[in-house]
Amino acid sequence: MGLDSRHRCRIWTPLFLHRTLLREHVAKNAPKIIAEARQIAGGTPRLLDAGCGYMPYRDLFEAAGPVEYHGADIPWADVKLDAVIDADTGRIEVPDATYDAVMHFQTLEHVPNPRVFLAECFRVLKPGGRLFCTVPFVYHFHPVPGDFRRWTTQGLEKDLELAGFTAAKASMVECDFVSWVTITNLYIADVLGYKITKPLFLLLNGLGWLLRGSRHVNLTLTVDATAVKP
Repeated sequence: MGLDSRHRCRIWTPLFLHRTLLREHVAKNAPKIIAEARQIAGGTPRLLDAGCGYMPYRDLFEAAGPVEYHGADIPWADVKLDAVIDADTGRIEVPDATYDAVMHFQTLEHVPNPRVFLAECFRVLKPGGRLFCTVPFVYHFHPVPGDFRRWTTQGLEKDLELAGFTAAKASMVECDFVSWVTITNLYIADVLGYKITKPLFLLLNGLGWLLRGSRHVNLTLTVDATAVKP
């Protein structure tokens, strides 16, 4: 699940805008997630990064801590996990009501059965616990190891509600221009490669960075959502 997300992209690479702005978005939300989880815990909260890969956002949550930050994923590569996700069943191998908050970042598209995965996120949360997630809406095909679907804001809210969550609220993360630049970069990289095109990526990413605050968000790369376990 998204193991390559540990890499931070330079401004002359195709995914610079996507990964930089997504990291900024998570950093903005981390203190609120920690504060809400602390209220549930009554002390140091326990957080689970489900489908964690190399846990690229762990430092953002620990900076807002103190916090117990655990990672769960299918066992592969050189990832050190706190909990295992069964690759066949999707079960997160931890007891019920263990965590005060559960997060997953660009993970759900790689899960063969997302309803099972969301039900597991619901199960391992304490009552009143929060879920925070990000998923792709407009993005290229990236099978790591599989890539199965995309979400609208309405679709993500509905799937969270079907899993038992309440107060599901989804929103779009990046503006349309950032999405256009990123998808264009990826197309150019597929056709021409990553080396001779660095100056072009630098130019396009620079323009995207200048216009990243545009309010036009109908074709965003990423959708995020928050929800509550009643």
